[in-house]
Amino acid sequence: LIGSDMRDNETVGRSDAMIILSINKETQKIHLTSLMRAMYVSIPGNGWSMLNHSFAWGGSDLLLKTIENNLRIKIEDYMVVNFSGFTKVIDQVDGIDIDLTSKEATYINNELQVKKYKEGVNHLDGDAALSYARIRKIDTDFKRTGRQRAVIESLVAKSRKLNPIQLTDLAKALLPLVK
Repeated sequence: LIGSDMRDNETVGRSDAMIILSINKETQKIHLTSLMRAMYVSIPGNGWSMLNHSFAWGGSDLLLKTIENNLRIKIEDYMVVNFSGFTKVIDQVDGIDIDLTSKEATYINNELQVKKYKEGVNHLDGDAALSYARIRKIDTDFKRTGRQRAVIESLVAKSRKLNPIQLTDLAKALLPLVK
């Protein structure tokens, strides 16, 4: 899963989030493994740099090749969503519930210029979920990747509660938002 920092009017961006989704066929469990955006790696044809630069320099093809060459992980398929698509996905399911720390709530309130989020479980719309998933300055990149996984887990949990008609409508709305 590649979350790109491209805005709608841009053609190039970095991979703001990179999460490997794997399915254990025996247990039927989904596992999410985050890759650190600032991981220093050898990027084919470009020398050494941060992992997220490979996406900016060569799109998903170069990113996947970089992951395979450096981490020896073969990626079979991928999905890319940009900031706009991310917010639309969250809004399409009428938001997600996330347990915020006091610092996270303050950050989102400042970022969105609102005073509605507080410590504890909050219902986040697309813009708030994006702000939450991108928080970098209040703690570590490890915490940041944890927030990104929390958003995905909440989205999946919410999707499981939809009936077949709602799931079909969701799929129709989401497919144009991802590559």
